[in-house]
Amino acid sequence: MTGRLPIEIDTSKPHPARMYDWYLGGKDNYPVDEEMGRQMLVLDPRVPVMARVNRAFMHRATLPQR
Repeated sequence: MTGRLPIEIDTSKPHPARMYDWYLGGKDNYPVDEEMGRQMLVLDPRVPVMARVNRAFMHRATLPQR
């Protein structure tokens, strides 16, 4: 034990990581994240596609080299 207090997560405010999860169709987000995600879609409807492209890149970039 380190004696540290647990970090409190404020689920009343949107968080970029949870919005990213929502764009990818995940389950680890809250209504506030979805609400902000939908607002972002009004500004740029390509955001979910960009999230999927980013995820695909992360997979390619972290695969072991052959």
